[in-house]
Order: sequence, then structure tokens, then C-alpha cells
Amino acid sequence: MLLAYVDESYNDARFFLSALVVTDVQGQMLIDGLNQVVANAHTEGVPGDAELHGADMFHGKGDWKGLPP
Repeated sequence: MLLAYVDESYNDARFFLSALVVTDVQGQMLIDGLNQVVANAHTEGVPGDAELHGADMFHGKGDWKGLPP
């Protein structure tokens, strides 16, 4: 089985759509790895159920505001 993870982004001029296609085994490895990222960040004050939003992570906003730079 193949899985597709889709994301979108936009600016004033363009809309972007991307997808990552992986096998079910690779998908589980990806899930496990990303869950570990949140678990590790949880020790730094990030909620254990934080979502991985790039803008929030990069700018220390939302669930990621407590993460030290």
C-alpha cells in the first residue's frame, strides 16, 4: 500500500501543493520518528499533543512557544 502526505502553502501570487508518497512501512517509520520529535520537545515545555506546523516551530509560536531557541 502507498500513502500520500499532502501539504499546501501560498503567498499573494501563488498556491503550492506538495505530496510525499511512501510505502506503509515507510509511513510508519515517519510517524514513529515525528512522534519522537514531539516527545523530545515535550521535555522542553512543548505540549505532548503538539502538531508539527513548520511556521510555529521555526518562529516559536503556538504549541512551540516554550521551546528554547
